[in-house]
Parts: sequence; structure tokens; C-alpha cells
Amino acid sequence: ATGVHSNWTAITATYQTARTGGCFNCGNLVPPDVVLWGGFVGANTIGVVASASEPGRIFCNALEVNGTMETVITGTLVREPNYFAIVTSGGITVSITVGGLLPMTEYEVACMAESDGGAESLQQQIDKTRRRMWTEEVDSTISSMRITREANLMFDEITVSTQLVSIGYLWCQVFPSENLHQLGVPTAAALQEADELKVADLQELSSVTFAELDQNTSYDVWCTAEFNDFRDDQAGQNLLTPFPKSTILSIES
Repeated sequence: ATGVHSNWTAITATYQTARTGGCFNCGNLVPPDVVLWGGFVGANTIGVVASASEPGRIFCNALEVNGTMETVITGTLVREPNYFAIVTSGGITVSITVGGLLPMTEYEVACMAESDGGAESLQQQIDKTRRRMWTEEVDSTISSMRITREANLMFDEITVSTQLVSIGYLWCQVFPSENLHQLGVPTAAALQEADELKVADLQELSSVTFAELDQNTSYDVWCTAEFNDFRDDQAGQNLLTPFPKSTILSIES
């Protein structure tokens, strides 16, 4: 064996989704709940990580904000451009990338779920996923992201795993979801105020873990990344092996 294998970017480039006409739980007409867990923002794309309470599909869309006017977001508008991911099990996070956006423009993102039984998220469920954010001047080097949350004895722990398209630095921050629902998602410049993770090995996922989180609070994790060849980084001159793929950040609850 050579030890050489495809990285996550190469794998996802061949990934295809298809939906059959049947369903495993056709009699379930309960509107599926949908949760937005976080994501990343580029110049022309916004990546969203979301989960649904039932198997089926999750649709997400970004609608341009028109000044101080309230953005109208309905299930029909969320589904319209057909940006979706297939959910095989309730509670598992999936990544949806919304494209065709303008740089340096404010958008409002929202998601909805459709169960295998044909039920769709209600408007109040869709509204909980709404987040405002600005696209960036340059693209993020993040190509995909997934988020998991584990319950410990007294606190919860959230891990975000990302695949980058180039070496460089990764920044992630965790926020109470209610704060971002009201105030919007921080810009890349604000996210970069956190400690950076140096990513020199693209064969592995780059992971950040947030520990000691309140078990009764919903959180978002948003990340940004940029290319850096480490030529001006003294630590990078002595790079002989890939840097660790994870770091632990403790967050006071």
C-alpha cells in the first residue's frame, strides 16, 4: 500500500444524491423540525450545517436583504433554488452550500425540512433557522463542514470538522444561537479574533472542539479560513510533519 488516498474534497467531488419515489415512514405527517448549527461564508457562497428531526431532505436558501425592509422568507422561497441535502436519520447534521451570491452583500439564510412522508416544516420552524450575514470580499478556503454535539456529565461538547481546499489558517467560534438569530452572524474579521488553527495537512479533516457548554443552550458554530503558505511564519519554516488536526478550546458557560 502506498498510503496515498483521496482527501475529503476529492471524495465530495464525486458525491451524488438521488431520491426514490418510496419512503420508509409514509404515514408520518408530523412537520419535521429543522435546526441550523452554523456554517461558513465566502464571497459567492454560504455553507450551512443543519439537521432535521425526520429522515428526508433539508433545503436552504439565502435571500438578499433590502435595506431596513423585512425579508420575506417562506417554505416555497427556501425550496425554490433547490439547494438541499438528503437526511438519512433524524438528528444527523448535513452540509448545504448556497451559491450564486454577490460579494460584500447582506443576506438572510433560512432552512426547511421535508420528511420522507411528505410533511414540511411549518413557518415558525423555518423562522428559527433565520440568520443574517454578509458575504465576504474573498472566498473562504472551507469546502465542507460537519458539526456534532455530545452530552457529558455536567456539560456538552461541540466538535466542528472542516475540509479545506488549501493549507492555511482556520478560525471557529461558538455562539448562543439566540444571539445570532437576533444580531446576525459575525464577519470573517470578527471570527479571526479567536485562536487560529494551523492547517498543513489537507488529507485530514481539521477539527475544533468547544467544551464545557451549557446543556440547556442551543449553539451555532461559524468558521472562516484563508490560504497561507507559512513563508512568513517562523513556525512554518520548521514544518516536518503535519500539525495536529484538533485543538481544544474551553468556553465559559
